[in-house]
Amino acid sequence: MGQQTFQPENPPKRSGCTGCSWALAIPIGCLALVLLVSVGIAALGGLGIFGAMKAMKSSDFYAQALEQVQASAEVTEGLGSPIKGGIPRSWHMHSVGASSDAEAEFRISGPKGKGVVNVEGVKTKGKWEFTRLDVTFGGATLDLLAAEP
Repeated sequence: MGQQTFQPENPPKRSGCTGCSWALAIPIGCLALVLLVSVGIAALGGLGIFGAMKAMKSSDFYAQALEQVQASAEVTEGLGSPIKGGIPRSWHMHSVGASSDAEAEFRISGPKGKGVVNVEGVKTKGKWEFTRLDVTFGGATLDLLAAEP
């Protein structure tokens, strides 16, 4: 007798990726690529903003304003000591030649609380002269330029 081989007429379908439809795989791949690029761009933008804010915080305009805030007895009494400056929330600087004008808003904090500094100034001959310097904390605003002798 001879051997007979049995072959079913409808072989079972294999599961897995061999049965994937290209109509589904291509959009999913494109979506993954778009998400990857978007995350990369957002990360670079965040680093750029962080770098710009750090540069602002290290400027002489910011440093001199924070120094005057820290020297204020009223602010130190209200917020405690030491008073630390935060990253600027808003910032504008315009320079032409050796003169500049700037305005900024930044947070400060001390052991007793937090506040916000608003400062505007003009730089001539290498020195900043503030036209506005006030601190808001505890529901009140203190004008540090009016408090100077």
